[in-house]
Amino acid sequence: MEPTFKTFPLTARWKRENTVYLKQTEEEQEQWLSGCQEQHQINSQYFFECTSWDENRGASLEKEPADAREQRYESIRKKLAQAGWQEELSKLSLWNRLEHKLVAQSKPVTE
Repeated sequence: MEPTFKTFPLTARWKRENTVYLKQTEEEQEQWLSGCQEQHQINSQYFFECTSWDENRGASLEKEPADAREQRYESIRKKLAQAGWQEELSKLSLWNRLEHKLVAQSKPVTE
């Protein structure tokens, strides 16, 4: 995912800093560049931490509904078996059982 920036504020900042930079001595320019490099490293580290956090969060959000659907399926299967539908349930393919609109939901089974 590419970050988006408003170009006008960046352009104005660059012009302002470039004007100041060109008026500095060589030592001041080196200090300024060093500060920019340090800030860039801090920003990069923050970016990678945020990216890692977002990827982990996305993976857990994707896993939660799948886990809930699996629990729902198991609960339904047990209730049908208790009600005497085990033989009929075994005749259905696993795909048909898991994809049924009443089974393939992320919410828990109610009584």
